[in-house]
Amino acid sequence: MQAQTTTNPKKKLLIASDCFLPRIDGIARFLADIIPHLTQDYEITVVCPDFPGEHPSFKDVRIVRIPLMQSFTFGDFAPAKIEKKVIEQLVDENDFVWTHTLASIGGTATRVAKKKKKPYACYVHSIDWMLISRALSEHNIIRRPLYWFTLYFAKRAFSKANMVMVPSAEVMEIFDWNAVQAPCRIIRLGIDTNHFVPPKDKRRAKIAVGLDPNSFVIGYVGRLGREKDVLTLYRSFIQFAKKRETAKLLVVGDGIADVKNHMKHNHKVLLAGNQSNVAPYLQAMDIFVLPSLLETTSLATLEAMSTQVPVICTPVGLIKEYIREKKNGLLFPISNSLILSLKLEWLATDSLTRQQLGKAARETVIKEYSWLHTVDEIRKALAIVAKDSKEIK
Repeated sequence: MQAQTTTNPKKKLLIASDCFLPRIDGIARFLADIIPHLTQDYEITVVCPDFPGEHPSFKDVRIVRIPLMQSFTFGDFAPAKIEKKVIEQLVDENDFVWTHTLASIGGTATRVAKKKKKPYACYVHSIDWMLISRALSEHNIIRRPLYWFTLYFAKRAFSKANMVMVPSAEVMEIFDWNAVQAPCRIIRLGIDTNHFVPPKDKRRAKIAVGLDPNSFVIGYVGRLGREKDVLTLYRSFIQFAKKRETAKLLVVGDGIADVKNHMKHNHKVLLAGNQSNVAPYLQAMDIFVLPSLLETTSLATLEAMSTQVPVICTPVGLIKEYIREKKNGLLFPISNSLILSLKLEWLATDSLTRQQLGKAARETVIKEYSWLHTVDEIRKALAIVAKDSKEIK
């Protein structure tokens, strides 16, 4: 008589995030890439905002969308309504929770999981209380109170987590400095170097995104939020373009109207908006610039490096660790448009240095920021939290 075999049912994982497609940002793109790798391990439900646009689907993944608040935005971000009953039901239906934000959806899911004693893990994509102070105008009267409220809320949210995943040792140190007690595990974010590859022909790459093949392209990819300080790049570009007739500024991303309005009437600027696939735009760039005031990892920078584009960035977050001055990229002081314009001019006139920096940049990403390593580490971390759910039962 043949013995019957039984298979253990998959654990049910609820992913809660206030950032998800069709809104395009680092968190949304990360989740879109990691979710397909997790479906072999878990039954996945995603709860996220009902952003306008074409909603993508994922095989074997249930997506629950929560309506946005009406007539309210925070910088370039529109928050979802607080639907506590919906999230309570989802938490009940799943074995454990993985959050990626602390706003209305991620924050509520964290509170509910803690109240119901369901295991939960958090991935820290940004230091929320620091992001608050950069994202709002310095003249906004709620800026300071919101900073302290967000720090207080973060402490409470992370304190009972089974695991908090952070992208770097620096983020862990910031948690310690601010007395955010949380069991942390460092998991670096990586890049798919098989997708972000150098172009076979730079001129054809420029034509493919609507640019003159003879243009010299300075590029940026990311949200147009105040904390990204894109206007520092724009001021530097104006100085750079005075000496170079073929100069073009390629801006890939969307955000605050005030930022876009500064650039939209300049015929040397191409505002490409949000793009689901940024690789072709990176391939068209001669130099990539990240002028940000605040970052944790900056996937956009790593993607540019993987595409073998020389990069010039501010020394924020993990960037100051993986960019080594004049070895695989260049750094410039925060908000210093003069130094940035000088470095742009230097690279533009030295094609050999551009080639050397670009090649070294790609080698850095291949060696130190493998996407497959990130996937492996996340699967290991979630397996630990999933085991906790079994022990609680």
